[in-house]
Amino acid sequence: HYTVNKDSVGIFGYSMGGRISLEMLASQKDNFKAVCLLAPAADTEDLKKLFGGTENWELLKKTAQESKDGYADFTTIYGQKQELSTKWFADLEEKDFATLMQEVKKSYNGPSMVIYAVDDTAVSPSVSKSVAEELGSEIILTPEDGHSYGFYSDKAYVKRIVVENTVDFFEDKLKK
Repeated sequence: HYTVNKDSVGIFGYSMGGRISLEMLASQKDNFKAVCLLAPAADTEDLKKLFGGTENWELLKKTAQESKDGYADFTTIYGQKQELSTKWFADLEEKDFATLMQEVKKSYNGPSMVIYAVDDTAVSPSVSKSVAEELGSEIILTPEDGHSYGFYSDKAYVKRIVVENTVDFFEDKLKK
């Protein structure tokens, strides 16, 4: 087992994990020293495009509400099966982008980095850029490969951009 320095913990979030990371920062329950976000799904209105637009979002939400199991089945652009619960919809709709970022800025002012692709169609580059601007983040751009970032494609060099910059960032910001 490794010893954890509780005064030197960072958080990383990719896509919806980026949204969760922002929610955790806003909650003020944790004391993170650095944050790295990869295409953070911070804007629910933008996120609806990934689910087929507002009309399809509402249909999925209604399906979840009317389902005896309380969720709607959804298959991601990468073929992953997801069960979208009524709570999931409610949580995402609870805060718009401005409210979420206002809460984050009240509770976190440490170092941050936002990485995104110029051609991401799942989380619009404008959303990632806005998150970076709100937090005063270092920005790393990848030149292609959309929301895959080399994790779901053969673009290993894109994955290296993400991984190496993330490791370097945390290594620098979380020094003892």
